Amino acid sequence: MWTASQPIVRWLVVICLDSFALLSGATRHSQSLKSYRWQRMPLGTIRPKGWLHQQASLQAYGFQAAYACSTLHTMVLMGTMKTQQPDSVLIFVDVDGVLNVGLHDPGHSPVSFTEANISQARRMYDNQGKCLHPNAEKLLSIYEYQIGDGDTSRFADLVSSSATGLSSVLVARLAEIIRAAGDQATVVLSSKWRLPKYHKRVEVLEAAISTQLLSPFKFHDKTPLCSEHTAGQRLASIKDYISDFCENHIPRPKFLKVLVLDDFNITALGDWSCGGVLMSSHAIIEGHLLSGIPKYTTATSKLIHPYKQWETASGFTVQIGAGINRNQVDEALSFLCSDQSSCISEIRTSNPLAWSGWNWLIAGPCSTA
Repeated sequence: MWTASQPIVRWLVVICLDSFALLSGATRHSQSLKSYRWQRMPLGTIRPKGWLHQQASLQAYGFQAAYACSTLHTMVLMGTMKTQQPDSVLIFVDVDGVLNVGLHDPGHSPVSFTEANISQARRMYDNQGKCLHPNAEKLLSIYEYQIGDGDTSRFADLVSSSATGLSSVLVARLAEIIRAAGDQATVVLSSKWRLPKYHKRVEVLEAAISTQLLSPFKFHDKTPLCSEHTAGQRLASIKDYISDFCENHIPRPKFLKVLVLDDFNITALGDWSCGGVLMSSHAIIEGHLLSGIPKYTTATSKLIHPYKQWETASGFTVQIGAGINRNQVDEALSFLCSDQSSCISEIRTSNPLAWSGWNWLIAGPCSTA
């Protein structure tokens, strides 16, 4: 076990690890029912094209090697760090794909997993049992799908109200997380629902959360309005908010926990980039979220990414924002309630040279593994 009584050995290990980081861094189909309009989620989803993946891949490989190095680097430098309790907690809440289930529909806004859409999907079969629309088969596949991941139920239990666009089960799970975070939490709406035209939806959501909490609830803030059509743009928006919060919040947070609940536009990890780096794992995203915080703030982050993908019997690919499952709720609760010594790690930025051992000693450990 490394301790503060071994300064020379620690510095030698840091220098070696930094040297390694330097080297490593180098159709839609329809017939008689084609006039039906699926209930959809707010705005469209523009998914990154293949060239973005290729452009980021080479740079990301070097980053990931340096990331592995920096994790060991942090373990060495932490020594006998004392347990800290956060003086601030940020919870970023996406709605679509988190508090409801949404089906990715290429070229269109996601299709809502609502009562009305399920009823319509059942009617989209001819007398021979042939499906008249791919989305109908996909929706019914979702309906019958066994959730797993700590849930013993099917997605049928998470069908959203056609009136509110929300699943009461998933709203209750969010309320459980908010309750666990305590009074020091700032709950930030990062969803497209933050746009002014959706303010009525937000009021309904706040009322539903209030019912679960048995006390009045309002979102404390929302991320700034900006162009946000890709997963990378959503991540950048949250990252900028965290940096601004650390700089401008009074009092300035000394130790911050950040929890992000987001399906990133129903996008799998590894399919998109941010800041020129392939976002291929939870750990890389968690490190990137904190890469802009000031040196006087120690922080740790946790991503909950409710995404699932499978194929139907006919070979159609189903991609959904799956809503927060039971295991993910437990992960969030563990993160919010655990002592800090078990989950602190250092910031990993898109530039592995930006956080060498020298800078780490100045700024302190700042992210989760």
